[in-house]
Amino acid sequence: MAVEVGRRRSIKPPGERRRDLLDAAIRVFARRGVEAATVSEITQEAGVAKGTFYLSFDSKDRLLGELKAHFADEIVDRAAEVLTRTEVEDWWQAVDATIETMTDFMLERRDLIQVFSHEAATAGTAEIFGTCVSRLIEMLTNGIRAGVAAGAFSVEDPEMTAALLHHAVDGTLQHAILYEREVDRDRLVAASRTLARRALSP
Repeated sequence: MAVEVGRRRSIKPPGERRRDLLDAAIRVFARRGVEAATVSEITQEAGVAKGTFYLSFDSKDRLLGELKAHFADEIVDRAAEVLTRTEVEDWWQAVDATIETMTDFMLERRDLIQVFSHEAATAGTAEIFGTCVSRLIEMLTNGIRAGVAAGAFSVEDPEMTAALLHHAVDGTLQHAILYEREVDRDRLVAASRTLARRALSP
C-alpha cells in the first residue's frame, strides 16, 4: 500500500508570518507597482497560501498602510538611537553619526521609498508621514539646543535650523534614490556634513 508523504510546512509565529508578507509586498510593489500587484502575487512571493494573507491583513490597502506606518516608526526609532544619547563627548561626531545613520537607513529602504513615491497621497499617508517628520525635527531641535547649551553650536533658531537641515538632506537623498541610476553615498554624506557644520558652527 503506497503512502503519500506530504511536505511538512513550517509553522511560523503570526508576527514572523506578517513580516514575511510585508517584505514580499515591498518586492512585488517595486516590480509591479501598487495598483497592478495582487494579493496572489504577494503570497506567492512570500511562499504562503493565499488564505494566510487574510489572517494578517483585511486587504492589500491595509497592508500598504501598515508598511507606511512601520517605515515611519522605524526611521524615528533609528534617529532616536543617535539623537537621544544622554552623554555627548564630541558634538561634531554626534552630528556625523546622525547623518550617516539616516543616510544609510534611507538607502537600505530605497525599494520602499520608490514604492511610496508612486503611490497617490491620501489623508492617512499625510498624517503618518507628517507626524514622522514632526517627530524627527523635534528630536533634531532638542539635539541642537543641547549643543548650544554645551557651547558647541551657535544657532539663533534651533527649530527652524533643524527643519531646514532635515528637508535639505532628506530631500536631496530622496531625489538621488528616485532619479539617479547610482547613488554616491559618500558624496552625499560629505556634503551633508559640510552643510551641518556651516549651519551649526559658532
